[in-house]
Amino acid sequence: CGQKLTSNVTENSVEPMVNTKKSKKPKILIISVIVVLALLVGGGLFFIFRTTTPNIEQLKSDFISEVLKDEKYSISKFDVINETDGKNDNYNAIIDVTYDYDNVEYHRQYELFYKKYKEWVFADSSAYNEDTWEVKPTTAPSASDYTEKCKSQLLKTIKYDKFEPVDSKTTVDLEAKTATFVYSVESKTDIRKISGEINFYYEFNDEKGEWVYKKFSYADSYNKKYDLMKTWTGSSKPYLSEKDTDEEVTFKFETTKCEGKSGKGEGSIQGVLTYNDEKHDLTGTISDTSNNSVTLVLYDKDEKIKFVMYIKSDGSTLADVDLNYNPNELMYFAFQKTKYNDIEMTLN
Repeated sequence: CGQKLTSNVTENSVEPMVNTKKSKKPKILIISVIVVLALLVGGGLFFIFRTTTPNIEQLKSDFISEVLKDEKYSISKFDVINETDGKNDNYNAIIDVTYDYDNVEYHRQYELFYKKYKEWVFADSSAYNEDTWEVKPTTAPSASDYTEKCKSQLLKTIKYDKFEPVDSKTTVDLEAKTATFVYSVESKTDIRKISGEINFYYEFNDEKGEWVYKKFSYADSYNKKYDLMKTWTGSSKPYLSEKDTDEEVTFKFETTKCEGKSGKGEGSIQGVLTYNDEKHDLTGTISDTSNNSVTLVLYDKDEKIKFVMYIKSDGSTLADVDLNYNPNELMYFAFQKTKYNDIEMTLN
C-alpha cells in the first residue's frame, strides 16, 4: 500500500495464492455433444423403425411366392401406384404388375398388406381393381401341345388309329384370342375306313388364362367309306311274339349299293331282305354313332316294312324286323325281363 518493504521479509513468509479448482467447461461440452448425438441417433432410429417400408425387391419376391405361388412367373412391370408410410406397424401398397407365364401375359392390380414386428412380413393380398385386369396370350399355341385334349373330345364317337397334328395348318389370332388346330386322322375296321382332317376350335379364356376347347368340325377331306358290300345273316325275334315263346326268325340281307358321306359318318344303303321266305327291296341310311358299330335303318318303297340292323366292328349283327310298320302310328317299345323281346303297342 505504498509502504516501503524491508529486507527482513523472506521468500517463504508470504505464500502465493494458487487456484486449485479446474475448469468444468470442456467436460460439460463433451457431455452435451454426446447427449445431443444420442438423441439424434435414437430419434433417427425410431423414425426409421416407424416409417421404413418394404423395398421393391421384397415386394416382388413376396408377390411371386405368396400371390402367384410359382417362381416360374417372369415380371416385366412392377409399379407401386399407392402406398402408406408404414406407421402403426402396418404397410399397404397397390401395385400395377405385368407378368408372363406359359406364353400368357397378365396385367393386373393387387393390394398388398404387410405387418411389422422386427421386419416387414407379408400378411395378405386381395384383388384391387379387376376392371383393369388384362390377360392375353403372347405366343401362338402349337397343335402338338393339344393333341391329347383334342383326341379326348372324340372318344365317345370314334377311336382313331392315327391322330397327328398338322402344324402348318394351325391358325391363331392373338388379338381375337382364337385358334384352330388341324389333325390328320385315320381309322380302319372290318366295316369302315376313315381318312382326312378334323378342325378343332379353341378360344382363350381370360379368367383361366389358358386356351379352352369350343367345338370341332370335319374338313372337306374327311371321308368315311363302308365295307358293307356283302350278305349279312342272323336271327331276330318277331314283333308281337308271345311272352314265353323262344321263336326266332332267320333273316338275310344282301347289300346291293353302299355310299358313305363325309363329316358325320352318314351314308345311304340299298339291299334285299329275305325274311320268312319272302324278299323285300329296301332302301335306307347308315348311321355311325359309336366306336365299334354302325346302324342301318331301311324301309320298303311303301314304308310297310322297317328293318334295323346293327353291325359291330367284328362283323356280328343284330336286327329288328317289323313287317307291319306304319310311320303314322306312335310306337312304344319295352323289354321283357328274360326274353328281350320287343313289344309293340299302338296308341289310337
